[in-house]
Amino acid sequence: MTGPSSNPVRAAATAEEVFGARQGLFSRAYTRDEDPLNEARLKELFGPQAAMEGPLAPTGIGRRFHGVDVAQRLRAEQAAYLIDALSMHSIVVFSGQDLGRVSLAHFERFANHFGAPQPVPKRVTDGVRDAVNEALAQIAGSEDERLEHLPIPAESSAIYTVTNVEPVTEGSVRVLTPRPRTGSPTRQDISDKVRCEVLWHTDQDHERIACNTTMFLVHKHPAARDSASGNWLGSYPEVDYDTFYRHPDLPEGMEHFHTTDARLVRLRQRNLPLNAETAFADTVAAFEALPGAERDRLEKIRMVKYERPGDDVEGRGYYCPLIRTNPRSGRRMIYSPVYGSRFVLQDIPPPRIEGMSKAETKVFLDELEAHCLQARFRYNHLHAEGDLVIWDDYALLHCLPPVKIGITDLEDARLYYRIATKGEPALTLPRRDDREWLLENLNDTYTSPAEILEVGSG
Repeated sequence: MTGPSSNPVRAAATAEEVFGARQGLFSRAYTRDEDPLNEARLKELFGPQAAMEGPLAPTGIGRRFHGVDVAQRLRAEQAAYLIDALSMHSIVVFSGQDLGRVSLAHFERFANHFGAPQPVPKRVTDGVRDAVNEALAQIAGSEDERLEHLPIPAESSAIYTVTNVEPVTEGSVRVLTPRPRTGSPTRQDISDKVRCEVLWHTDQDHERIACNTTMFLVHKHPAARDSASGNWLGSYPEVDYDTFYRHPDLPEGMEHFHTTDARLVRLRQRNLPLNAETAFADTVAAFEALPGAERDRLEKIRMVKYERPGDDVEGRGYYCPLIRTNPRSGRRMIYSPVYGSRFVLQDIPPPRIEGMSKAETKVFLDELEAHCLQARFRYNHLHAEGDLVIWDDYALLHCLPPVKIGITDLEDARLYYRIATKGEPALTLPRRDDREWLLENLNDTYTSPAEILEVGSG
């Protein structure tokens, strides 16, 4: 398939490019246990205090690990266990981290085992820590309540701050997380008190090598609760669907974009988290729930996806399978069956399924997204302070929660640190990623900083 300028569509990323070369669980090399991820093996690796809780979600995904100190350097067999746990369970949580001794350097070192951290542009991160601290000082009731953004390692380019804490200067709020299209959050502000984002997605899903993991280190989670409802937000916010999914300037041939089945509209907005949870949809379970003949059909389908505005017109793009198989776990998943979230935010053309028109592709993917967003595949994950939460971007869709903005009380504060990774896991550090691969897939280079490799265990 070629476009008007005869640019060839690039081949799909192979499973080896996406997940790494390992076939089967890494842990098989370190133990002969029939179940190399059992709790006895966890205790053997991390000590008698270590324990496992789960599943966390009705579909069986999610595990919470207690007594695993992320400030400790990981031995190869320990890293293998944790990487395999994510491959099998889609979400893993390391609870009870003491942020008085677990630093962002420890967090980044831990993240390096799961993939190459995606560098965050300086224009996004510059001044954010100081601005957050300014805002925290504004809303703190007393010195005893003071909370400060953790120091960012000097050599780090991977830390992104996720927060609703924004400083007020001369009556105006400085927005720390502008949306891509306008550089302003106004299209996500559904009132002067609530910001909402109801675009289901997987991170960097428009790129040939997308993020394999996203992770949060939770510093502060909202503690306030409405007395009547028991929720942080007293009730479901009134969401104008068009505010989030309407493109302001449809190009020729995209008239179908604003036609969405009412069932999908309801599913996208149903059961929005009210306590700042991250909403997930389990696409492994969604795939397994389909009839065998439908699973076989979907495995043969491939999409053409685009990375930049105008790629469809220029004939640039790449093939992408709709179903991915993780070679370590053998689990098959529906990968990002969402038609237009990147188009709404960044003018990146929606994907096109080979053999279908744009309009037919939208109908097909909307039906598949609606299947994945059914209540039986959904899970709202409630974060807790001191949690390190990692999720598998290939096995899940996720959606950000509605959050309070313009807050004046620390009990309403949400302060997380985020790292996203790509590519092959690493059992030992420093990472040894190829420079050309990094430039192509991270649009930058990344080397495990000496500062994070040398940081002690606290």
